[in-house]
Amino acid sequence: MRAIGGVFRNYDWGSREAIARLQGRLVPSEEPEAELWFGSHPTAPSPLPDGRGLDEEHQLPFLVKILAAAQPLSLQAHPDAERAREGFDRESELTASAPVIAGVAGAALAQELSRRNYVDPNPKPEMLVALTEFSALCGFRKPALAAQAIASLQVPQLTWLVEELNGPVAEEALASAVTQLLDLDRSDCAVYIEQALKAVEHAGDGHMFADAHAVLRQLSQYYPDDPGVFVALLLEHVVLQPGEGLFMPTGHMHAYLSGMGVEIMAASDNVLRGGLTNKHVDVPELLRVVKFTPIGDPRRAPSGSNSSASVRHWPVETDEFRVVQARLHSGERDQTTGVEESFSPTGPRIVLCVKGQVTVSDAEGSAQLSPGQAAFSGPAGGTITAFGDGEVFLISQ
Repeated sequence: MRAIGGVFRNYDWGSREAIARLQGRLVPSEEPEAELWFGSHPTAPSPLPDGRGLDEEHQLPFLVKILAAAQPLSLQAHPDAERAREGFDRESELTASAPVIAGVAGAALAQELSRRNYVDPNPKPEMLVALTEFSALCGFRKPALAAQAIASLQVPQLTWLVEELNGPVAEEALASAVTQLLDLDRSDCAVYIEQALKAVEHAGDGHMFADAHAVLRQLSQYYPDDPGVFVALLLEHVVLQPGEGLFMPTGHMHAYLSGMGVEIMAASDNVLRGGLTNKHVDVPELLRVVKFTPIGDPRRAPSGSNSSASVRHWPVETDEFRVVQARLHSGERDQTTGVEESFSPTGPRIVLCVKGQVTVSDAEGSAQLSPGQAAFSGPAGGTITAFGDGEVFLISQ
């Protein structure tokens, strides 16, 4: 085992408290700390003790993050393997041709290419396990239920949307509704949101649409003229408690709203955004990627074992990663039998500590971990042992 460093991503929506508190640092942090990355992705590879990046030694098929959202994230979806490869190749070809284009047109193209959708050729399914209460919008709900929520806002100009969502074919209804919503004029949308907020205030709390109204209030604080506010009401809203997980397959629209969690995904940073952000938005490309099939409940309940470490794992429908959590107790040494049943003992693994003090070892060495710290075990590491008093996540392919 070797300790590896994490790399902070200081996006505007990040928290100045959550990760700092987890790591026992001063609060508030100097910048918003949105994500702490552990892995070999070339965008932000983990530093090794010798100063090199993990990407110089290994190319992992997964990426591990601590995510801390103080504000809503963008309305987004991630590509599957076919879309990722096609998009990456297409944009790479454009990038390669940009230097030979001269003049104003060339400069404009170069600026456009700096806002790539596809920064790698990999798909991006993802799993999130909550460390605090975590609020998220995940996948489309049944359109008839979405129609009722929209109707409750009492915005006459959105009558067409209610009718669209009540169409006979769910996928077609959702596709048409989202396409037209994301094409709304922002000045008009600001008026519709203001009208909707008045209806929400009049309705109060405690009714069947209170949850959707709360989401609208939250999003409108940050994006008072964004059509994505109404698209968000077409999505399933879930609130995870610590230890609960959700899995987002590729192609399903989602937006995380608030909270901190451990996020595990394929080794990709490909994001197609449709709104609720100041970052690059590409609605046509998003619509090419999105699957308009209602997803149902995205939550994943963990499966446990009788190991002394209270080993749990979350079922995921992907080949890029597996997720296991071990709760260790002081004075008990665990040979991670339950963990290794779910892992390839010879494959590369990342161990992330989220609570307490834990020592992890393999055939190549050991590392002492505190919350927010991680270690890497290479292909020759063999079986991992762990002891201490705390909680760790173990991620492998």
